[in-house]
Amino acid sequence: MKKNIPLIIAIALPVVLILAVLGTVLVPKFTMSPEYDFIYTDYYYQGGFYNDFNYYYDMQDGFIVKKDILPPPAGQEYLYRNRVPRDPSLYFYDVKKDTSRKISYEEVRVLRLEPGPTSPDGFLIENIYSDNGIFDLFGSNSDRNGLFLVKNAYKKKLKIQNMDFFYGNSHTPAIGWIKNNSVEQ
Repeated sequence: MKKNIPLIIAIALPVVLILAVLGTVLVPKFTMSPEYDFIYTDYYYQGGFYNDFNYYYDMQDGFIVKKDILPPPAGQEYLYRNRVPRDPSLYFYDVKKDTSRKISYEEVRVLRLEPGPTSPDGFLIENIYSDNGIFDLFGSNSDRNGLFLVKNAYKKKLKIQNMDFFYGNSHTPAIGWIKNNSVEQ
């Protein structure tokens, strides 16, 4: 038995290390649970003057409000003559059910929301694009690209409606965070 101690260590050490790595990766996924749903929009206004929307949504004193978009500067209206304005949409994302649905401004304007890119329980929405390097030649895995709910080692892909808008944008679409089950379905 004493002769086999180095052999037992040589076999057990990699197994223990693999289990430790798996534990640090998998344990957060099963122990962390987001406490806050969020409201998001399909448009992000960066303070410029012109776009295809009539207004945009913002947070003010814990409530979502509509704000006007600035008109183009005098003398530059001709640059925007083909404008077809539309209203931005609002969505409610239920993190427990991993679903989103369109929600009206009338439903959401009375809700008190927590502002910020980070939820009160520490989760953040990140737009992640994973480059596969040379392996893109053989096809890429789009499951690693998109919007994710992230906290420490926890990372969960979100099923966002109107996702096409967010590609190429580095902002987070969340306007405000709301305690789970605060919006009746």
